Parts: sequence; structure tokens; C-alpha cells
Amino acid sequence: MSALRALQKIRPYVLCVTSNGEVEEIAREKNYVLIKVPGGQPPRASLGYLFVPVLFALARLGIVEDQQAAFDESIELLNSISDELSHLDENKNEALHLANRLSDRTAIIYGSVEPNAALPTRWRNQISENAKALAFANLIPEMNHNEIVGWSASTAILDKTFVIFLEDDNNSQRIKTRIEATKEILLNNNVPFSELFAKGRSRLCRTFSLLYYADFVSFYMAVLNDVDPSPVANIDFLKGRLSAAY
Repeated sequence: MSALRALQKIRPYVLCVTSNGEVEEIAREKNYVLIKVPGGQPPRASLGYLFVPVLFALARLGIVEDQQAAFDESIELLNSISDELSHLDENKNEALHLANRLSDRTAIIYGSVEPNAALPTRWRNQISENAKALAFANLIPEMNHNEIVGWSASTAILDKTFVIFLEDDNNSQRIKTRIEATKEILLNNNVPFSELFAKGRSRLCRTFSLLYYADFVSFYMAVLNDVDPSPVANIDFLKGRLSAAY
């Protein structure tokens, strides 16, 4: 809402993506371009609805390349991954297997600045909100400058952690070398870790292939933790306090 109010003062053309509410009211009043998406679900469950319209709008404006082929590839791959990760046999379901390994540990997610630095953050957020479990995330090479030293902490702490590496074969050799060196340090300190590699040809597809795993892993963690993945009680509490105070 703050962004929309600011745009009204400086831009005659605005694109709004919303399910309803005040954004839709302003868009109709000002005759802005309006894309309506399904409502009634948590924002974290609406990533596709919110992301794709913006991506295609940017392509139509010539700001990014046409994404239709990448979009089609992504849909096909995600349908395949969905079938694969719906098996309740842990031996056939990598997401369920990973959720079980995380059941009594804190997840540490490491990605890299290439090809998509947002991936570890999305993983952390999904685990925190869906599974109601603490998770932490960082990027390589950033964590190599400081956080990497912390992996010589006491055994009691390391015994309660599990690291997930989000990797891409298209990473530069320098990034690959950093990742392998980081894994060696974890092995030397008996820290368990798992590796997930991006799938597909296009950058869009490779990004969403790893994002989709976060959804399944965090959902299975919620089931194993016997919690409902939808409510976010602590966020509701915080909003209530802020509303009362201001």
C-alpha cells in the first residue's frame, strides 16, 4: 500500500496484482492495469500467482527476455517433481527423507549468489512458517568470510544442526570450489548435510525446481511435527501489538 500510494504521485501508469481489498479499489478508481489472482490463501502459498504476472509484464515491456518457453519448461518439470515428491515411501521421496533428517535438528540453508540469491531465504521462510521450526540461511561466498569459522563450535551445538546446500551445475568454478571446501569443513566436524541440485535448462526453471522442494520439505516437517502449516500465530500476535500501539 505504501508503494502504491507513492506511485500515484509520480507515475501515471501502474500495474496492480492483487486478490482484492484496497489495492483493487484504487486500481479500478485510477484505471490502472489490474491482474486479479485467487485469494483466501497465505501469501507464501501464492508465489506463482504473484510472481508470474510480474515476470510476463516485464517481458511485455521489453525489460526482460520473453519467458514463455522457460515458463512452459517450468510447469512441465514442477508437475513431474510433484508426482515424485507425493510418494509416502521415504526411499522414493527425497523431500520426505530430508524432512525426517531435519525432525530434531535446526536447518542451515546455504545457497550461492549465482544463479539466485533469494533461494536460501525462501527455504528459511517456508520452514519457519510451515513447519514452525527455526531455520537459518546464508550465501556463498558471504558465509565464507565469517560464518564458516563458527563451524568449529562445541559438539553439543553441531549435533543439533543439519545443512542443506542448494546447488547449480551452472555455478562458476570458483563458487563450486568454495562449496566443496565448506563441505570439507563440515565433514571434519561431523556435521550432516544434504545437497540439492537445480533441474532444467532455463534460469526460471532451475530456480523454481529448488523452490518447490522447500514447499514439500517444510510441509512434511509440519506433518512430522504434528502442526498445522497454515496459521502463523506469532506474526498475528506481533501485528496485534503493533496495531494496538500505533
